[in-house]
Amino acid sequence: MLEPNLNTGVILEPRRETDFVAGSESGVIHTERLPSGDWTSYLPPDERQKVFNFDTFGCVSFSALNVIECQIKLLTRKEVNYSDRYTIKQSGTTERGNSLRNVAESIRKDGLVPQADWEFP
Repeated sequence: MLEPNLNTGVILEPRRETDFVAGSESGVIHTERLPSGDWTSYLPPDERQKVFNFDTFGCVSFSALNVIECQIKLLTRKEVNYSDRYTIKQSGTTERGNSLRNVAESIRKDGLVPQADWEFP
């Protein structure tokens, strides 16, 4: 039995020379966006990887979208909620899970859709 808040399904892959890290080839972050490091007021609404006793294996998609949603709220003061289900599907998540590379490439190529357009049934 899985723990209720356990993230399952992350597939770790080695870094490639062509990977971008934090938006730069060198991996150096040039701007400190939130010096306090306290993201509490920017966190998205409570969302669970496991819904209705069904594990989506989408922890990587949930994580990526949470980061994007936090950044948007910090920079624009607007709260957005993108469809985890859409990104899970588009990025090819399986019962084994997915890699951050696949999720990031899917977000880049397929874009994001609002949660209201493709919610979990």
